[in-house]
Amino acid sequence: MVSPSDVQSSSADRILTIAGTLGLAIVTLIYPAGSQIYAEPISHVFALLLAVPVIAVLIRSATTLTWPIPQRGWLFFPILVGLSILLSAWLSPYQATVLRWSALPLAGIVLFFWAHGWIYEVPATRPEKLMRALAIAVAIFTLVSLAQWVQSIVSLGLIRGFTPELWAHRNAYPLGHSNYTAGGIIMGLPFLVGAAARAQGGARTGWIVITLLAIFCLFTTGSRSGFVGLALLGGFGLRSLGLKPKQLAIVGLVGVLAFAALAFTQPRIRGLLAASDPAAPSNISSVQRLAMLEAGFRLGMDRPVMGWGLHSTPLVYPRYRAQLPGGAENVLQLHSAPVEIWSGLGGLGLLACAGLLGLTWFGWKRNPTAAIALIGYAGFALTDYQLDLPILVVAVALIGALLARPNPRPLFLTRAPRVGIAVALVGTVGLVLLFGREDPAPRLNAAALTLAQEPQFAERATALLEESLRLNPDQEIAHFNLGWLLVVAAPSRAESHFRAAAQLVPDKGGVYFGLGLARLNQDAPHGAAEAFALECLNDPAFLRSPWWKLPAIAAHREETRVVFLRLLDRVSLQIDPTTWVGHQIPLLRSLAPLLGEPLPGPENVYRRERTGYPVLTRNFNFPPPVDLFDVRENAMIDPELPPKGWLPSPLLLSLLDPVSGTVQ
Repeated sequence: MVSPSDVQSSSADRILTIAGTLGLAIVTLIYPAGSQIYAEPISHVFALLLAVPVIAVLIRSATTLTWPIPQRGWLFFPILVGLSILLSAWLSPYQATVLRWSALPLAGIVLFFWAHGWIYEVPATRPEKLMRALAIAVAIFTLVSLAQWVQSIVSLGLIRGFTPELWAHRNAYPLGHSNYTAGGIIMGLPFLVGAAARAQGGARTGWIVITLLAIFCLFTTGSRSGFVGLALLGGFGLRSLGLKPKQLAIVGLVGVLAFAALAFTQPRIRGLLAASDPAAPSNISSVQRLAMLEAGFRLGMDRPVMGWGLHSTPLVYPRYRAQLPGGAENVLQLHSAPVEIWSGLGGLGLLACAGLLGLTWFGWKRNPTAAIALIGYAGFALTDYQLDLPILVVAVALIGALLARPNPRPLFLTRAPRVGIAVALVGTVGLVLLFGREDPAPRLNAAALTLAQEPQFAERATALLEESLRLNPDQEIAHFNLGWLLVVAAPSRAESHFRAAAQLVPDKGGVYFGLGLARLNQDAPHGAAEAFALECLNDPAFLRSPWWKLPAIAAHREETRVVFLRLLDRVSLQIDPTTWVGHQIPLLRSLAPLLGEPLPGPENVYRRERTGYPVLTRNFNFPPPVDLFDVRENAMIDPELPPKGWLPSPLLLSLLDPVSGTVQ
């Protein structure tokens, strides 16, 4: 017999499920979804989406008599993950911002418990319903992704056969990054295969076609991690079939050959497998990822128990940037889920997540499809981190709910359990809402740089940047632009800000040039020449920059040339001459006689726009800021010159005394 409370709960579940599904579709399918969730009006939909699982659990706990709960491991480890997220955020130096950014993973944990309770109220039918719903969701995601990718290549005129240009246009749709697309497909492929295996007749044909389209969609992403994940899915999928050794060998061989053919057709994968040439420049993506791994290890070692707070990477990474040989200027995450968890949650969080992965492995026989999905995605996540995306957090929560073995004795919702659930949820939401807030520094920076475009507002812009640095001194964008605001009015202060910017981003274009101008304005010509030489070393295009046309700068080119050659001598002692970096030193030495002689012909003058800054700060409610430094460069740049940042940052920074700012 069904009680009125059960009917009420079911109605509430349906309403919230529909609302949550619509909200999830909006924040997933509108390109670029990964960043649009931080822009109005979609940010409001995102906020409401986070509230759905909390409301669902509160209603269910208040209106039902019993609640199926997971067995001990699946009960303990998700709660431990949630506690580690809250504690690490509370103890983080960036407490308010990290608490706000922790709302999504916390909502995912709540969704896991709600979904598990819903599934095992009717265990005979609901697991199958959820798996079918997941397969349909992956099919929709695949079709939308391919449609948007095809539309983009048509608009760019790239459909001229299977050319390298076509495959170079990576599929970033609809989430905004090709790796995000690959991650979603990796997690969803097992459900498509499962739907095809269970279907019959025309329906099976349809699911097979969708599965092949999903694999092709993965191919269009060009994601190297995606191919690793696909290989893991294939291997574990074969394991689950229970084939005889001979059958397994035949199917495995066919799969390996098909995978190899697919991989070698994709230029990025083929390039990765090719033998490396030590005299060729390193792959910039690989160098940056290695730097992120090093940074993540150091981050975790400095706070090994609780970490810096989940998703704190863009805030804390600048502290470590100068220590890395190839660190990117702006980093949102460390491109490795274990490393991101280690740096964000420390050893406690890493242990909790390892426990969940172990439970997934041991839950293989219970639901092979769900286990393969999570294990394959875990392999993919070794080189990427995506749990800041709603669709993937929801997927992990629902797949985990399918895997979690239910406790044979459900929780009887007497007064004490009801109060406990309500206190835990309301307390968590209260912490996030009362103490979590948007980081104010990015808005201050954006406002300051907008004001500073007009000279009459320079004083107000200076005050805003100084306020931003009081909130967070580890901001290159504020130091760099404050240096340019003060380079004439207060050159001594400008010098200190340029040095601070160099300590945060040693290969920032224009930072040593600004330092040189600040020294010129303090009547320190030798120090100016040293800074100009460092600018030439960091960005060799500055050797013959149009800036040398200005008499006040041109007067120091001879001394700059002497310092530049001395710096090359020092660098040559610390670089292997057989490497690509080593090969650049004699090239630059041969160009030294031309230092300070601008190339003839037209020049480009512009200011750099920081297009990635809103993504980095998770705030799209202000336009990308524009630096105050006027870039002047020759319209025709020698392609043989090494690019800006060719020299490892620690080596470059070692040439500048961090205290006095003089070249060593």
